[in-house]
Amino acid sequence: MRKVTVSENGIESLFGNLDENLRAIERSFGVTISARGTEVHLEGDAAALDRVSDLLAQLSRLLDKGFRLRREDVETAVRLIREEPSTRLEDFFLHGRIRPTRHRTVTPKTSRQGAYVDAIREADMVLA
Repeated sequence: MRKVTVSENGIESLFGNLDENLRAIERSFGVTISARGTEVHLEGDAAALDRVSDLLAQLSRLLDKGFRLRREDVETAVRLIREEPSTRLEDFFLHGRIRPTRHRTVTPKTSRQGAYVDAIREADMVLA
């Protein structure tokens, strides 16, 4: 069993409506998660616990920086950590976002899309 403390800022967006985000993380990594306040208790195999505790810590840091998580963001973060455990979610979500209009923000869903967004920022013309 492992205990992870998450940020109180935006904790409702981390857990999701009726803890749907926590249940998605459980299904994806094969762990059991129970939350009491800001303490999250994890049970499962050691490798999965390492990934999930890192995922929750990174998502908590995003919340501390004012990022509002949506369900899709948590799904993207889970996929990224499963595919590449060394992924830094702060770089992906905070620096990879584009705001094409005042009401909408576009966030890449994969690391390749993130690289494409970076190329758009750095170059005058990008061919894909």
